[in-house]
Amino acid sequence: MGDWVGVVVQPNEYVLRDAEPDEVQAMDAYGVEVQVRAGGSEDALHREADVLFGKLVEARPEVPMLLVQNLESLVKAHLPGAGTHTFDPPITPDAEDAASWRSWIST
Repeated sequence: MGDWVGVVVQPNEYVLRDAEPDEVQAMDAYGVEVQVRAGGSEDALHREADVLFGKLVEARPEVPMLLVQNLESLVKAHLPGAGTHTFDPPITPDAEDAASWRSWIST
């Protein structure tokens, strides 16, 4: 299969409205999900997603955004008024890493 990139925009269906403290995820407060899909390598997919994230932040800096890979790794967070933060190394978007991401997410 050749290289290609596609984008799916849909409601965030991963939200747990009444999550228990150990079920909380960074994406719970975000109503829209933008999936980036690609036909090339996973590295190429991650590069394309990072480029798209940067362009979305540039175009709409007033909108909070997260860059999450495979629902496992929280890579970046943009919060209006605070800027964009890169988690290096990436952390999970799960409750176990909430202390690291809580100040960078929309509530």
